[in-house]
Amino acid sequence: MIQSAVLGGAFIGILSALPIVNVANCCCLWIVGGGVLAAYLEHHADAPPLTVARGAFLGLIAGIAGALVWLIAAIALDPLLTPLYRQAAAVVLGTGDLPESIRQSAERAREYQPTVLRGLITCLRCLVMASVRFASASNRRSCRAH
Repeated sequence: MIQSAVLGGAFIGILSALPIVNVANCCCLWIVGGGVLAAYLEHHADAPPLTVARGAFLGLIAGIAGALVWLIAAIALDPLLTPLYRQAAAVVLGTGDLPESIRQSAERAREYQPTVLRGLITCLRCLVMASVRFASASNRRSCRAH
């Protein structure tokens, strides 16, 4: 069970931390995908049927693993990516007439300062969302099995 959850969590964390690829996580695609992967691997292991309680626990472990992998990857990538974000923001801001929402986003990107605290807060948010989504997904799966 732990191996399935950790692999699902690695899927969540790595894809959530990669630039450009992480855009698909706006609708929690990688979080749900990591949960599906963990449930799939657990289903194909020689394990008892996946109940609601086991599915929720699997989701919790996958969420914790995903949040930790994301935090480590984000801390490692932030020093490399922050100058690129600032440079891209400067280019966007230098183009002239922009809608106010785009100008505000570019200004935030230009002023972005990576911090471990911001990473920990995002990590906690990811953990909570993952455990709620996995618990509801495992509940639906358990209901179909009966």
